Amino acid sequence: MATMERLVDRVSLERRADWLVLAARLVLLRSRLLFPASPEAAIAAEQDAAAEVLGLRRWSLCGQPRPG
Repeated sequence: MATMERLVDRVSLERRADWLVLAARLVLLRSRLLFPASPEAAIAAEQDAAAEVLGLRRWSLCGQPRPG
């Protein structure tokens, strides 16, 4: 959070909010990958991770704001 405070004057609130949402999504996905509730949940988490990575790659190539 200290890093976010240093960016107040340099980065828009919307961009910082996007970063927080992305971080939360990645933490949730990582927890699902590390601690799946069942073998089926592990497979679903792997598929979701692959889709998330693909979406992030497309997003970074476009340079567009990521849809929530």
